[in-house]
Amino acid sequence: MRSYQLANPTVSVIVPAYGDQLALDACLTALRSQSYPSDLYEVVVVDNNSEPPLALMKGAESFARIVRCATPGSYAARNVGVREATGEILAFTDVDCIPAADWVREGVDAIQRVKGRSVIGGDVRFLKAQRETIVERYQRLTGFMQEENIKNLGFTATANLFVTRDALSQIGYFDERLFSAGDREWCWRAARAGYSVEFSPSAIVYTVPRSSLRAAIRQARRVTGGRFILSRLQLSHVSQKGVSPYRSATGTVKYIFADPDLSLMAKVRVLSIAALLKAVRVLEQVRLSLGQTAERR
Repeated sequence: MRSYQLANPTVSVIVPAYGDQLALDACLTALRSQSYPSDLYEVVVVDNNSEPPLALMKGAESFARIVRCATPGSYAARNVGVREATGEILAFTDVDCIPAADWVREGVDAIQRVKGRSVIGGDVRFLKAQRETIVERYQRLTGFMQEENIKNLGFTATANLFVTRDALSQIGYFDERLFSAGDREWCWRAARAGYSVEFSPSAIVYTVPRSSLRAAIRQARRVTGGRFILSRLQLSHVSQKGVSPYRSATGTVKYIFADPDLSLMAKVRVLSIAALLKAVRVLEQVRLSLGQTAERR
């Protein structure tokens, strides 16, 4: 296996994107300002068949390029990005994420510390609006839980993932049958190939929580669909625990009411969102069990 210890390796940042030009511009603005040497990293934006097509912001051509992926799904888009990338290290984030200025450098340092033998998952933090909706409060409270998911379930979200090209060639591409939960499946496949998943608290990206109930419901349906399909695939490296919700209904209630920063009324309102989304997930499971198509976006 190649060593990544002696020199700064080249890095390809892969960003799947669909129909959000403003988010892409903000993401690229952050990626243009990275502290990592500019001649050692590139950004590959994969437009997942947006209409109208996405475009690079002015000046981004110096460090980024955009390619198209006609196959629906962010994991299909990530696979196209991998094939187009030239870097020794592959860094994944999402179009609605804002990487911190040292994100690439911190991710590379983490890869170097483990000598390329582990997948690295960095922290994902929610940005706080000045005047939050109750949905935003719910999303921020429940969070991405990167550290917990890495330590307890062995996977990192692809919103913040670093892996060497050598390792990915052994692990394989993302499963394009999945529209959600593909990061779980891929990380568990990595474990089967002998790679651990390590948390890097200093490799940080920021993201904006869903602010509307409609957006939260759509996300809940997509996540439920991903877990449903993953469970139905009956893969030997996927456990039922891994595709189940992180917290039970009782655990969710206890978690919300334990938050010292929320008033009693705010806790009740957040709990109402949690209950509604729980009902959405149950109904989505029923719908999928009847042979309906999973939410793709």
